[in-house]
Amino acid sequence: MSRHGDWYSKLQAVVKAHDRAPWERGKRDCATFVADCLLAIGADDILAGLRGNYTNRVELLRQIAALGFRNPMEIATSWCDSHGYPEIEPMFAQCGDLGITNNDTVCIRMTSGFLAMAESGGICIVTPIKAWAIEWA
Repeated sequence: MSRHGDWYSKLQAVVKAHDRAPWERGKRDCATFVADCLLAIGADDILAGLRGNYTNRVELLRQIAALGFRNPMEIATSWCDSHGYPEIEPMFAQCGDLGITNNDTVCIRMTSGFLAMAESGGICIVTPIKAWAIEWA
């Protein structure tokens, strides 16, 4: 992925926008948060074909199953594999890298030692990097 020249400011803007917006499945949720962060950095839309096409968890899981996946983490893993992003140790993660926490939440590395992710309450939170289980450069 070729990052935009001003990717970090775009990434910060996405985090702030999601932090202030009401939670809405399919428009402002965990999946759209990560996808919007990746778009801000310069990636393809990881949610192409899913964005806005579900309004609850059951609909999302049905659509994910139709694509051959069991959960959003499998989509993230497949997307990274298909785009040539190698899995790396979380300790080597850089700002803007995609990761999965130990509790299977897809997230984005923001700064040294912290990451941002969306929770069902619509809030972007910061978690210590030691909670990461998988990371892609």
